[in-house]
Amino acid sequence: MAVAPQHSALKQVLIRGGRFLLLLVLLDLLVGWGLQKWYFSQSSGKYHRITHALHDTEAEILFVGTSHAVRHFIPSIFTDSLNQSAYNLGARGQHLYYCDAMLAGILDRYTPSKIIINIDRDLFYGEGNFDKLSDLKPYYWNTPILRAHIDQRGPMERFLLLSKLYTYNSTVLHLLRYTAKAQKDFNGYLPQYTSMPEDYTPETADSTGYDFRAGFSQLQLLEQRLVQAQAAGSEVY
Repeated sequence: MAVAPQHSALKQVLIRGGRFLLLLVLLDLLVGWGLQKWYFSQSSGKYHRITHALHDTEAEILFVGTSHAVRHFIPSIFTDSLNQSAYNLGARGQHLYYCDAMLAGILDRYTPSKIIINIDRDLFYGEGNFDKLSDLKPYYWNTPILRAHIDQRGPMERFLLLSKLYTYNSTVLHLLRYTAKAQKDFNGYLPQYTSMPEDYTPETADSTGYDFRAGFSQLQLLEQRLVQAQAAGSEVY
């Protein structure tokens, strides 16, 4: 029986389309595998700090918060004074949802002796906006406790994260940066090497700028995590 020309053309389109999709899947697996290996081999930089916090640290004292926490709390001082190990979980550009996810991941693995949370207006920025949880995408499959947090980014997130290229697409610049030049690590603390302007006074400080007020849902989230930490046996400050 002769095959109609249009059927033959459709078959060719489907075959080529199938080959193209297979090529994309193989490319995703191959390049994504390389990025994954590169990511988890980092020995400095923010991705190293996240991995260390979620998978390795058993520090007795943890500091939690935004860039203010990562710049202000020096673990070595607390270690010297209290004779307890300490690690700073603070993260630049992050807010409450990230801090909550990190605490959830850590409390699922071990119980710190003390948790010190730096609460300021920046912690409550972006109520209902979960985009910044993208930093935790690489941990979706190897740290199950984080899945419910990352899923809040959108209903398609769990399906998109089947793609390794999607998972690691925003990490390449940081990987290049800290592979080329390691960032000195002080147990999570990042010193701020700068000077206060000479004309700075409390009177000239800009106190009329951003005001990120805490939403009720944010306060509930924070309280729930603090109650969990205390119930597990951590002292919370």
